[in-house]
Formats: sequence, C-alpha cells, structure tokens
Amino acid sequence: MTKYSPPLAERIARGIGHLMFLLGGTWGVFIALPVSVAIAADPIQLAIWGVFMGSGVVAAFAAWRGLYLIEYATIPAMAAGTLIYVAAITNVVATGENPGSGLALFLMIALFSYLTARWFSLNQLLDGPLKLLFKRRQGLDE
Repeated sequence: MTKYSPPLAERIARGIGHLMFLLGGTWGVFIALPVSVAIAADPIQLAIWGVFMGSGVVAAFAAWRGLYLIEYATIPAMAAGTLIYVAAITNVVATGENPGSGLALFLMIALFSYLTARWFSLNQLLDGPLKLLFKRRQGLDE
C-alpha cells in the first residue's frame, strides 16, 4: 500500500509550527505569562490553556510522520488554545488596557484561521465527520 504524504519540507515546516504551540504554552505557564492572559485567566483556566497548547507536541509528531488522522484530532485542541488567547487579548484591547496588543489579536485570529483551514482540508482528505454529514444531507435533499 502506497502512503501518500506531503513533501518532507512541508511536513517539517508544519511540524515546527505545531511544536511552537507546546513551546509557547510552556513559556507562558512557567516563564513569563503575557499580561493579557494574566489579567483574564485564573490558575485553573491557565492549566487548561497549557494542556491545549501542549497538544502541539502530538500534532508536531503527527505532521512529521505524515499521520493525518492524529494531526486532524489534535487541531481542535490547538485551536481552542488559540481562541482562549484571542479572548484574553480581546479583553485588554477592547477595554483600552493595552491597545498595542491589537497586533497580537489579529495574528492570533490569523493563526486560528490557518488551523481551521488545515482541519477542513484534513477533513476532506480523511472523509471526516463534516464530509460525511454533507454527504448525508445531499442524500436527504435528493
């Protein structure tokens, strides 16, 4: 059976991107938490955010090995970590506490959009739940 996988350079680049979630979460939890998150998060929320960010190590391994299903399964956790950060940044930007964080807000929304796009493309590739849902809906419409 032939294993179809993206080129090595793409897998390496995507894996490094996913791994940065783990490193960013580790930095935020153990070294220096961004002010926007520190204002908005209590310790339990911070722990949950760290777990979501830690899923990047699994996604990185999956991307490097071309294991689409595992990467597909971890993207929602990484997206959730991104959305938690988006909510925290939105709070400090909207209240005027730190308008300079607007740049980070837009970058995090862009990251969330890229993760969502990757999830949808993997969904199509793997005949994921959304693809099956649309197939069922088409069958009902006929």
